Amino acid sequence: MVDTTGQMPYSAIIGSMDDPTTRQRKMEKQNEETGYNGWTNYETWAVNLWVDNEQWSYLYWREQAARHRLQAEDSYQVREGLWTKEEATRFNLADQLLEEITDASPLQEASMYSDLLSGALAEVNWVEIADHWLSE
Repeated sequence: MVDTTGQMPYSAIIGSMDDPTTRQRKMEKQNEETGYNGWTNYETWAVNLWVDNEQWSYLYWREQAARHRLQAEDSYQVREGLWTKEEATRFNLADQLLEEITDASPLQEASMYSDLLSGALAEVNWVEIADHWLSE
């Protein structure tokens, strides 16, 4: 579609591109179908990358995974027959990952940036990261 000056009107250009909401929906659909680099989504991949990338962090979470394996049998949920030892290990390590990583956020004051960070952290599949640490 060309106007009387021989140029395509801005509205035609904008109309032919996806709006941000449509682009976001397409990205979400792609993530649901394929994930991100073998992980549930980008947020999960990024958190695990950062946690796994620093030597001190790597050693700390290795130690925590081993601790949760040892303590699983004594957990309330296992004693009550609610979880297996494997579930207690996974879920308790996932809870610890969630708590420590979100508590370490440098953005504690309410702001657009802290809301965005909180939203991204809410998308993380913490059990998937726990499974990764327990598989090594």
